Amino acid sequence: MKTILFLHGFFASGSCVPANALREAFEPMEQREQSGIYTEYAELQQEQFKYNNPYWKDKIWGIFGEQDTLTHYKPLFMEHYNNAFDFPGGHTPTAEEVKTWYVPLIKKMLMTYKRPEERYFQHFKGGKYRFVRTAFDSELTHEVRVEPSELELYLTSRKKVEGQTKERMVVYQALYGEQNYWVRPEKMFFEKVTRDGRTFSRFTEIDNE
Repeated sequence: MKTILFLHGFFASGSCVPANALREAFEPMEQREQSGIYTEYAELQQEQFKYNNPYWKDKIWGIFGEQDTLTHYKPLFMEHYNNAFDFPGGHTPTAEEVKTWYVPLIKKMLMTYKRPEERYFQHFKGGKYRFVRTAFDSELTHEVRVEPSELELYLTSRKKVEGQTKERMVVYQALYGEQNYWVRPEKMFFEKVTRDGRTFSRFTEIDNE
């Protein structure tokens, strides 16, 4: 199953015209809204180009309204990606504009870019790896008896522990030697590193050769 990830905002009514128009165009389409993703996106937006990967330069498209008077991010977007689509509309597209301009582009992308059965990455030192999956570090599962006088201290310490144990992780397998499995925090896996004055991705996605 292919996935359309459409990051959008909500109207004052609590609904989103572009998202509803996409759902109608691609029915049957499951729509999942998770409150957590909005928090993650807000954090990502602050550093949205920090984790760019050359593998995606031709696979990510930016859609910009020619009559948009609120934001002008196309020049910045084109510094990092190769494809942009301009439609004759404003900052927020109407339902009709979504059906006329967005839907044909999305259909083209779904046909052009096949979802890889597996993903592969190369470490900046040269080693190649197979991306297995993302996971969460385990949460606390045992009960702890806490005295009322110690409750505040316990909640503070538990919050710190849970903040660490709920971290998103990446499980990946080496394609050399004994082909061991490794686990690394997701942010670290996709982050950029600086060595000898040069900044580049720790892992770069590659095609399976």
